[in-house]
Amino acid sequence: MKTFDSEGMTLCRFQGDLFAYGEDNSDCSSSCFVRAFLYSSLAKRLDTGDFYFEATDVPKAFAELASEKSLSRGNEKRGAKILYWVGYLLRYWAYTEGVSSAALAKRIKPSVLFGVYEAYHGLSMAEAVERIKESIGEKDPKAIARRIYLRK
Repeated sequence: MKTFDSEGMTLCRFQGDLFAYGEDNSDCSSSCFVRAFLYSSLAKRLDTGDFYFEATDVPKAFAELASEKSLSRGNEKRGAKILYWVGYLLRYWAYTEGVSSAALAKRIKPSVLFGVYEAYHGLSMAEAVERIKESIGEKDPKAIARRIYLRK
């Protein structure tokens, strides 16, 4: 498990801001946006550290994502506040546990994250991740590591 440091916080804030921006500026549902991002080249760059902090321009990153992925399916919107939390949480989880965004997308559906927002958004990110893992049956870190693709 990686220590959550200032680099991690910068990445989490950026991803949270990107998710909130996407909620307000795309025509797709919240779930569609989250899935599109998790499988994007931008997410891969954030996962691997091949991301330049001077390029944390949210509108520019959104434009890159929109040019790569279709952001026009569905219409169920959850709200920018919830999307910020989901984006931050997913980056925290990926950063601290060394898992890829795509691996997280395979383990947990956006609807689950939206569903636990009210109960968990007041918790620390570490507590929220642990409770979510428990709810999906992933309690043992070694078992989790065997089932999730680890980066590098």
